[in-house]
Amino acid sequence: MKDKNVEFDSFKMGDYIPIEIESKKKSLYSEALFNNRYSYSNGGNEDGTIKNLEFTTLNGKVSLFITTGNKLKIVNPAKKNEESSSGLASFNSKNLITASALRKDGRLCGVSMESNECIALDTETMTVIRRFKKSNEQFSSIAFSSDKSKVISGTLTGKILVLEVSSGDNILTVPAHNDVIKSILPLEDSLFKHFNFDSNAAYTVNTYFASCSYDFNIKIWRFSEFKRIDVGNNATLSKDDQIATIKTLKHNFPVECIDIINGNKLVSCGGTSIKIWDLEKADIDCIHNITNFGRTITTISSNENIFAVGCLDHNVCIYNSKTYEFIRSFNYNKGILKVAISNCSSYIAIALEDNSWSVRKKATLGIEEAPGVDIDEGINELNKGYRTGTIRYYKRGRGTNVSALDIEVKNCKKRQTKLDRLLRSYSYKKALDITLEMSWSHFISLLKSLSSRGALHLIARDNEYNKTIKLLKYISRNMGKCVPYQFMLISELIEHILHEGNIVKLLNQNKSIEKKNEIFECIKKISQKVSLETKQHAMLKEFKSTAEIIIQSCKKCLVN
Repeated sequence: MKDKNVEFDSFKMGDYIPIEIESKKKSLYSEALFNNRYSYSNGGNEDGTIKNLEFTTLNGKVSLFITTGNKLKIVNPAKKNEESSSGLASFNSKNLITASALRKDGRLCGVSMESNECIALDTETMTVIRRFKKSNEQFSSIAFSSDKSKVISGTLTGKILVLEVSSGDNILTVPAHNDVIKSILPLEDSLFKHFNFDSNAAYTVNTYFASCSYDFNIKIWRFSEFKRIDVGNNATLSKDDQIATIKTLKHNFPVECIDIINGNKLVSCGGTSIKIWDLEKADIDCIHNITNFGRTITTISSNENIFAVGCLDHNVCIYNSKTYEFIRSFNYNKGILKVAISNCSSYIAIALEDNSWSVRKKATLGIEEAPGVDIDEGINELNKGYRTGTIRYYKRGRGTNVSALDIEVKNCKKRQTKLDRLLRSYSYKKALDITLEMSWSHFISLLKSLSSRGALHLIARDNEYNKTIKLLKYISRNMGKCVPYQFMLISELIEHILHEGNIVKLLNQNKSIEKKNEIFECIKKISQKVSLETKQHAMLKEFKSTAEIIIQSCKKCLVN
């Protein structure tokens, strides 16, 4: 069947089960059109906590900026760490770096340090081209204004400083928040053309930016200054006229980071929720809310098509920037500190709590962009990528002229079960209810998945008495099926039930003394079983090590 139009008359009845088949080349060709698959491209470990990740373009190539404790370096995301470290500039600071940010054009990088200093670097040579006047406050965040002429920074005490790039002077210092400012975001002037401000637009230039803080607030600011061509050099504005708050948005959690998506939508991340706001509307209510994260959301990065958020529950989630629909996620063994997406979505960089970072590259052949690419070359590029499960074809009875190398069975997409859909939508309690009606292996698989996400405590929180006792009885009945590692999951779940579930409230729901004792008896029985099994496995390990020592001694005696 080397030809696509091969006739099936050559097959004899009973030789093959009649299933749908297609050419191997065609199968691999369709695999290249899958647009949401990312494969590992680069990675490494740093000496200190990773403070920032950003993609930019240097000399026509995509580059990744990595900021750690006292170092800022450039990495080629398409190559391995050893190969990419040579020939690229880096900057080493004597003091601990607290924040960094690239200018919009990628030519300058602002860096703030623990010594209350702020500098501007040339990104190509990594040399200092501007030192700003030393501040009395320690910086916690930094950003360039949208017109590229100013550096706006936030401090640990909630103040905002506006610095002039050309002169290095501190133009303005103003109290902004009641807690540490975590992020500064420059905003385009076009977002606020429909607002009528009291300042005289004919004589002033406005700069807009947003700030977020642990005081639960996001504030939109307007910084005004005189046009130098219209007024004298001695003309000044009062502080009230120079900077003003346009909006104050309430996130209801300490806000970690903010970003702009879809041109005019502001995204704020804090606590376990993501909120989306429309800046072109006068109201201050969010237009969309994404919740059900297991732990604190720490970072966000976006481009025209998608935005990605990282969370301490070990997950990176990707959403559509226009519809806010969930696309896919990546799971890691540590909490996520920083995420960065390149403009064309071809690279995603992730920084973890253990000071490691990795880059994922989009696994696509780009057939539409390069129609002249030969299919065989595309197959060679994809030979290292994994493929979905393939249905095997079964050969029956007599021989045939068709060999296994000439045909390939069409890939079969796995059906997404109801349990998978609930986990993707973070409906953990509904997923638990379903697994209690399924097998013990499904139940353990759910516990393992929730434990890796850091969300096992969510299924034990605020449950009714009937649901809690049903869960405990189910565990008690099936404890005999446990293997060693499963006892750790069960003990972790029981601990969460005791801490997260309000036991006093559960007991008050039933006045019967027998029902009150029922829940304690279940917990007691499970705890005793876990303790007994744990001790037995510990004794077996000691016995195994002792037996190995005896065997080694016997071997030595036999040799002698």
